Order: sequence, then C-alpha cells, then structure tokens
Amino acid sequence: MGHTAVTVAEERAALNLLGTVRFDVIFTGLSSSEDGAARHFIRQLRSVAPGSALVGINEGGAGAANEPWHAECDATIAEPWSSSRVQWVLDFDLRYFGN
Repeated sequence: MGHTAVTVAEERAALNLLGTVRFDVIFTGLSSSEDGAARHFIRQLRSVAPGSALVGINEGGAGAANEPWHAECDATIAEPWSSSRVQWVLDFDLRYFGN
C-alpha cells in the first residue's frame, strides 16, 4: 500500500521507539489488558507521539468493539485485517472524522 510498518512486541518497546521515530499512524491492540492499564498506555502513546493518529485494533470479535479504551483512540479497526479495511480507516475514519 506504499506505507512503512514497524512492529514491536510489547508496550515498553513501543514507547521507546516512539521516543526516536515519528509515525503518522499507530495501530495498537490491547485486548488482554485491564481497562485502566489500556487507557494509561494510550495516554502514554499520546504523550510520546503527539500528532500521531491512534487506531485501536479490535482483536476480540464483536464484543471487544465496545472496550472502553477504544474511546481513547482516533479510530478502530476489526480483525481480520485486509488492505481495504486499513485503507478505509486511513482514508475515511481518520481523514474525514479524525483530528
């Protein structure tokens, strides 16, 4: 799709990377986290990556779409991923309704 993607295995690695590289969009999935911890992590991402759009990944099916931490994100995307779903989030959700 013409984008460069970087993957990290855990939250601390993401925060360390974001301290050195700027990204336009950050995708994050936190379905195994407690809500308070997930919201705290999203706030940490915002503090180290101001101006980056945050997209929450809905990893747990339809029920996970209402996880409270998703409200902290600029958009959400459901699994399974496809290039058309990602492009929709980038073009429609973020461009027309994002910051």
